[in-house]
Amino acid sequence: MSTDLFYNPTGGQFSNKLPMKSVESLSYLNSIEDLYRYNGKEAIGNYYPVRTLPSVDIDMDAEWPVVMPAGTIVAVVPLKDARAYTADDDSAGIRTDGYQYVSIGVDGSHLEKPINYMYPKDIAGLIVAANGGADQNDGYTANCGKYGILTLSGEVAEAASDPYVRVANRPIGIVNHKVFSDMRLRYLNYDARQGSNGNSIALGGVLTIPFIGVYGAGARATVLTAIRAAVDAKHQYAWFSEADLATLESVIQSGDFLMPDIKGKFTKFDGADQAQKFGKILEHRNRVPWNLDEVIDSIPGSGMKGTDTGGLTARLYNFITTILQQSAIASVSYAASKDNVKKVMYEPLLTNTANVSIIIGQLDVAFGILV
Repeated sequence: MSTDLFYNPTGGQFSNKLPMKSVESLSYLNSIEDLYRYNGKEAIGNYYPVRTLPSVDIDMDAEWPVVMPAGTIVAVVPLKDARAYTADDDSAGIRTDGYQYVSIGVDGSHLEKPINYMYPKDIAGLIVAANGGADQNDGYTANCGKYGILTLSGEVAEAASDPYVRVANRPIGIVNHKVFSDMRLRYLNYDARQGSNGNSIALGGVLTIPFIGVYGAGARATVLTAIRAAVDAKHQYAWFSEADLATLESVIQSGDFLMPDIKGKFTKFDGADQAQKFGKILEHRNRVPWNLDEVIDSIPGSGMKGTDTGGLTARLYNFITTILQQSAIASVSYAASKDNVKKVMYEPLLTNTANVSIIIGQLDVAFGILV
């Protein structure tokens, strides 16, 4: 009999030492119901995303591509009668005579269906992310094809595929839930993330969303690129970029108008096209946390509101820490400090990019076509 048993009881060496598994699904980002400050206006229509949109993220629970995160400002691509498609419509993802490739058979054949089968007559149209009124090329990645997305020609999407061109559009509303790729009929008995009812669009309301402002004489574009790579796939937010702090603060005032940027996020209205005016800043809402949220016990590393987030909401905490972790801005170790995370809510941060600083906060934003 080993004497180790007395000093090393079964499992004893594991006590208080096992690490926690990091969870990346972040289901609280699936919808924006917690962002509504006041009731939104009525939702309209049933819409499917354009079938050939590239993915921005992958839902690993279902292994299903996401083409727009919750809260994205969207535009509509109208559906025509099938007979009206006398040539391929790249923007709608519909081929000549109103057909779409829906899958690739196990024998390598391209399987197709007419749009009258794919889109019931009560489907109002197709949606894409708003782009501020300028054409945008959305590239595919290897993950797009790996998880099932096909191009207009029925090929498995890959990084070398021609990009999907989101032609200049105008905003109509926002989606309250993240939008999954329309891959109905792609796999046998596996249409997990697209039902027959499509997605609805909220016409207006008031949201409390995070914002980030970038300013300074340095490479602001480098910082903005890092920010977008960090949070675009999961968050709705507003961003601003100006030469100095005074100018930046002057464009984030109550009553200032907003518009969609190239990815359906909020940014300052440039005054060029009134149809792009889609939001108005009501006020700053930076006095967080509220209701003693900072003393609620939450498991370390969980990212859930309470002691683990310094009292910030899980969404806001994820937004800030994900940005701060970028090497162009700060570092993983910097973002790990709760004091640092909260400090950026009231004090500018000089980033790792020379002569560029950022400020982060929250805004109440009224959104809609008539604001």
